[in-house]
Amino acid sequence: MEEQLIGDSIRPGSTRLLWLALLLGLLGSAGCQTEGDYFFLERDGAVMPIWVRGNVDSRTLLLMVHGGPGDSAQWYIESQAFKALEARYGVAYWDQRGSGTSQGAPPASTFTVDEYVGDVDAVVKLLRARHPIDRLFVIGHSWGGFLATAWLLDPAHQVGVHGYVMMDGGFDLAHGFELARQYIAQYAQAQVDAGVDVENWKAALAWATQNPPPPVDKDSLTRLSLYVAAVRGYQWNATGSEITFERLFLSPLDIFAYLKNQTEALSHYDLAGLDLTAQMSAILVPTLITWGRHDGILPVALAQQAYDALGTAPQGKSVVVFEDSAHSPYAEEPDRWLEAVTTFIDAR
Repeated sequence: MEEQLIGDSIRPGSTRLLWLALLLGLLGSAGCQTEGDYFFLERDGAVMPIWVRGNVDSRTLLLMVHGGPGDSAQWYIESQAFKALEARYGVAYWDQRGSGTSQGAPPASTFTVDEYVGDVDAVVKLLRARHPIDRLFVIGHSWGGFLATAWLLDPAHQVGVHGYVMMDGGFDLAHGFELARQYIAQYAQAQVDAGVDVENWKAALAWATQNPPPPVDKDSLTRLSLYVAAVRGYQWNATGSEITFERLFLSPLDIFAYLKNQTEALSHYDLAGLDLTAQMSAILVPTLITWGRHDGILPVALAQQAYDALGTAPQGKSVVVFEDSAHSPYAEEPDRWLEAVTTFIDAR
């Protein structure tokens, strides 16, 4: 559900420089920077990288469950907020099956919620086997908010988990997509009323208010994603993580595998009916819900829905809304998001 900008368009005459950069990156790959603990989980045909970085001596570990489907946990590494988290705690970045830099040949039959929940559990067990962990926290962003929530539904998985940070989480994708259409319609109507690019915004308004709505298939999700980007529903401010030369060519991130996974990942999923709301009363761990006010793909009304659905006692759960952010407050308001998260963690 996230949209990532890999880089600026190539200027005329820059093709030779691009190929030179690619060649240098390939030649330098043997010496890529893997500070920390970089290893793989092999499960049911998938070979999934896990990168543990930061202050592992704190014996507090945060597991980052990334968005998508198809994105990579390694994009978070370049952000100001996650660099600061690494200074305080250990952070584990895991690329899901068919996502990011994951490899192998997992069959299509393994792209199910149950399989992914099994992957999360295997990751947690492997992390505990490799590192002394006194406190474990899970951060689930966007699609990762669905996956982390699905894993936590099992009371056995909650044992030893000290807290859950849901960031603009997709725990109810069916309702989320309907709210996204409403968000687009409101934004488009405001632009039409203001006389801004009227014909284009009229077309957006017609699509968003179509009744019955279009089926939630690959084509309509692509259209939805484009409109969400147009209404600044992914990124409210022009800020975020830089995709650096070091990240592309001198780190374990395989940009070619990433682009392939991005292209293919959504073909494995039927997202329309995914809704965990009725089951979330089984989750009792302390939970911090962070959400961007201007999130267009998973609008902010879902934050209160998540709060109400959780079984966590009122004193153990809270919502923080970020007024100057869309889908990724960790990137758009890093200082405030970091303060909310570290305060939550250090209280446990």
